[in-house]
Amino acid sequence: MSCQYLEPYHLGGSEVNVIRDVRCHFINFYDITLALPTKGTNLAFVRSAFDVLLADDEYSCMGKYLDQSADIVCSPVFEAGVIKLTTGVMLTANKAEAMKLFKKQLLVARRE
Repeated sequence: MSCQYLEPYHLGGSEVNVIRDVRCHFINFYDITLALPTKGTNLAFVRSAFDVLLADDEYSCMGKYLDQSADIVCSPVFEAGVIKLTTGVMLTANKAEAMKLFKKQLLVARRE
């Protein structure tokens, strides 16, 4: 069997070393992305997983993408409120207000 179609993808020695060096990082992110959509995963777990990554010097540069104020967080106040509710912590007034707005939107969505 010929491998002529794979020839353009053959890696040289330095390329293999780069792949070997970053493999552990791919495994870390793969493990997290597998855990995120599993049943029972809550927002507190997700925030905790992101915070653990960001605490590592190698991944701290990803704060722009994973921090509590990152673009992927629709409402930082709401996220913090959900985490507090699920962990049994009292809400501040602004977090309680954000939760009320969400509850109203949820009730409207259920009626439709």
